[in-house]
Amino acid sequence: DVENALKKACANISSYNNSKHKELNRVRIGGISGNNVNGTIKRCINKGTITGVWTGGISGMNGSDSGEGAIYECANYGSVSGVQSTYTGVITYAGGITGANAINNDGIIEDCYNAGPITASKGNESSVGGIVGKGIAGGATATQKNTYNRGITTGATYNRRSYRHG
Repeated sequence: DVENALKKACANISSYNNSKHKELNRVRIGGISGNNVNGTIKRCINKGTITGVWTGGISGMNGSDSGEGAIYECANYGSVSGVQSTYTGVITYAGGITGANAINNDGIIEDCYNAGPITASKGNESSVGGIVGKGIAGGATATQKNTYNRGITTGATYNRRSYRHG
């Protein structure tokens, strides 16, 4: 996790999977950070395959209850897959840059690019996006500037509803 820190000029080529965790605070996963709180991620690239519940190519969550998050000049080329949690009632979010942005605190994403495929399969509810899977909750402000997606987004649901954003 990035907390009160700057992560700059980094890359990930490994694959990660956290879909089996039963604890709510363990469902966030990204190629660079699981949870970006009061932190800045800048000029980072993910080329790995990332699988989890709140899943992003760069960060699983950007800005949360604990503080704001910022992601600048980052790119995702890896495959991102959101899957159903074993923790009851958790919604699946998958995004090329972040799975969830600005959840109860502000989240900034600028000058970012996604070229990887983004999918969400299984689960009661899912939200999928080329840049952000789920944005804005709890009165927070989400800023998204100069972002571009060319990856394919695919969402599926079995019981309730699914949202898909380009």
